[in-house]
Amino acid sequence: MQSNVTKILIPIGLANFEPSQWKDALEGSVELEVPADYEQLSSSSGSAGEVFAIQRLLSLARNKTPIKVWWPSNLIERMPTVASLYPLLAVVACLHGATHESLDIGADDVNDLLTRARRQIFTYRLRGDFFTDSQILLCVDTRGHGRPLDLYDRSSNGLRGREDIETTVLGVFSPLLNSAEAMGQKFAMAGALAVIVAELFENTHLHGRLDLTNTPIGPDAMRGLTFQRIHVTLPAHQKSGRFVAAREVPGLEVSIFDSGLGFYASYTQQALDSSTEIDEEWKVMHKCFSRHFDPEQADHRQRQRGMGLYEVLRALQELKGSIEVRTGRLFAYRSFFEGELLPQMRPPSGPWARINLPKPVLLDVQNRLTRRPAVNDRVIGAAVRIVVPLA
Repeated sequence: MQSNVTKILIPIGLANFEPSQWKDALEGSVELEVPADYEQLSSSSGSAGEVFAIQRLLSLARNKTPIKVWWPSNLIERMPTVASLYPLLAVVACLHGATHESLDIGADDVNDLLTRARRQIFTYRLRGDFFTDSQILLCVDTRGHGRPLDLYDRSSNGLRGREDIETTVLGVFSPLLNSAEAMGQKFAMAGALAVIVAELFENTHLHGRLDLTNTPIGPDAMRGLTFQRIHVTLPAHQKSGRFVAAREVPGLEVSIFDSGLGFYASYTQQALDSSTEIDEEWKVMHKCFSRHFDPEQADHRQRQRGMGLYEVLRALQELKGSIEVRTGRLFAYRSFFEGELLPQMRPPSGPWARINLPKPVLLDVQNRLTRRPAVNDRVIGAAVRIVVPLA
């Protein structure tokens, strides 16, 4: 009996699953259609949340769901030179077990184009210019390409130090700020972003490559870092006794993802399954962010750096940015946008009160402004989206 086929028009289709549709996709097969106007759709609709579409796709792949990809000839012919500028398509091109077809191009030519596209992805270096709206550094560990030079040291094969990552981030970040910005402010913002990139990407290195038996994760084990220019809508608010209207400003989106253990299994060293209470999964995620905030919160997992995920929140507070985290069945966020209403975030007194330090608390995306978690479709690994307003 032929399995059910779920047809998905990307990128939008990967983000709009009903629970029953997601179940059908996992239990059947999937056909991905890349529209001929994909490039125009990406530039007009923005890339907000693309990392969560990537996580969905990797969840299907790691589930060993059969995947067929239909490419338009106009785009696949350009993939050998532009693949790293379209994060989702870069991941699609690197899927291990997927089959790829195009109505106007023969199978051998399709395979040759994708082989060349993967070569471009594996050797890509981040750009800092006025013309690149999005780009990805993709670590495809199972293909032997898990150490991009912008993030790993060639001589030691280990992660680069914080100063090196700060230099890389500054190179990407500087062109996005206008010439009136003081150089000191550029370096300060780049330093805060470097903290975020270093801490989050280290998590993929430590917890996104191996399973619970310390065995390399099988086919379609990928990790990635994306930079994307976006527009951010800041909320209306009162400031110094005057009303500031909601406004749209330029912004930078930094996303990091992996197809590994996810927060729960990484922390507990136990697999997440249907018997795990959602409140327990929510509690464990917060324990990951509480390290170095709560002195009684022990975390004995291996680390190469200092403050862990809590330092990400501190850097975000400095940048007045926001964070979204998707892992397991959880989808959480935290915002430091100027004027954002976030009750119960920083109590004025009590054991959690620290001067200029945020409380390590995230809110649920569906139950906004509450700490009650909703149950989402289960996905693999972890995907984190950071948004930084540039005005």
